[in-house]
Amino acid sequence: MKLKKYLRKMNREEFEEYLISIDGVYDWKSLTSTNPSMFGVGEGWFGLLKNLLDELISLGWDRHLIQSKEKFGGLNFYVKNSTSEMQDVILKYERLSYKTCEKCGEEGSVRKGDWIKTLCDVHAEGREK
Repeated sequence: MKLKKYLRKMNREEFEEYLISIDGVYDWKSLTSTNPSMFGVGEGWFGLLKNLLDELISLGWDRHLIQSKEKFGGLNFYVKNSTSEMQDVILKYERLSYKTCEKCGEEGSVRKGDWIKTLCDVHAEGREK
């Protein structure tokens, strides 16, 4: 899988505009949200999330999100009413997150520290690979 194909940088405002354009995502309470904070990840992954959401919607996803977060350096993404095709797409983007800096969206790697994060060399802040 070529990472460059999936790297699309988006800032918070652009991602929020995208969420508005798709009429938001339903949270676990079934309330619609266009707030990027609901995904629990850094700005560097907003481009990955946009691509993930686009692919899920094209497969008929109803935009109901159970949970999204960063854990142990990678994206964890859980949806309601998913198909096996949707799960394959989610797994693809979860894997890509381990190669994408969560701060800036450039190529990165998992870094050890007080909190395991996927970061590029610039944002690694002295962490070990």
